[in-house]
Amino acid sequence: MRKTTLFLAGATAFGLALAGTAAAAQQPRHGKLFDKIDINKDGAITREEARAAHARRFEHLDANKDGTISLEEFQAIAERRFARHDLNGDGRVTREEMAQAKRAHRNKQTD
Repeated sequence: MRKTTLFLAGATAFGLALAGTAAAAQQPRHGKLFDKIDINKDGAITREEARAAHARRFEHLDANKDGTISLEEFQAIAERRFARHDLNGDGRVTREEMAQAKRAHRNKQTD
């Protein structure tokens, strides 16, 4: 039950990311994530392209390739994400670090 809940939470977050990506597509520079999902490069993400992106994301999260995402695998992703935000390595993320990491991520996507 707990694994299912974690998977559903991850899938929901991914769905929200896709929705945000679709909104970003209306801007002139929609970034690398949109381009990565828009496989046929027609400027729109189809249901099939979204499903394929979801499947690739699942495969990425399933580090040991056993067809499930364990709590340990999910936590490893969260820890790496936290480390990217903890810019000074003190084990805490400040608002400024969060904003700085967000700016860096945004700049990376539009490069």
